Amino acid sequence: MKKLDSILLIDDDPIINFVNYVVLTRVKASRAIQIEGNGKNALTSLKTQYEHTGSLPQLIFLDLHMPFMNGIDFLKEFNMLFPLTKEYVTIVVMTVGMEKEERNMLEELGVKYFIDKPLSEDAAAELIGNIAAVAVEVH
Repeated sequence: MKKLDSILLIDDDPIINFVNYVVLTRVKASRAIQIEGNGKNALTSLKTQYEHTGSLPQLIFLDLHMPFMNGIDFLKEFNMLFPLTKEYVTIVVMTVGMEKEERNMLEELGVKYFIDKPLSEDAAAELIGNIAAVAVEVH
């Protein structure tokens, strides 16, 4: 399986982050996996990364319910800061369930996939395979 260059995990639950990190490492998903505990820290990190390297992660796993900045607010800010990245950055919402209206709003904000928590190796491998087949690095 082809690896992605970079993945960002955004979740306030350290256990979920650890499990997802282990799963992504086992399926050899990426050369680099970064973890942030909330949307605000993630945006700061992404701005710095983009200023220094001109690139962003190819894949972002996003929790919706976090302190300081929830997933929806993160997506709104991300889209304002990086308006041309929808073809380059795949955003996956990690969830334990949601209403249809919430899902529709998230799709309008650029979410391409929804996956149940925690990430399984089968789901990760399938997702990475789909994304890596069409991935393009942001410059």
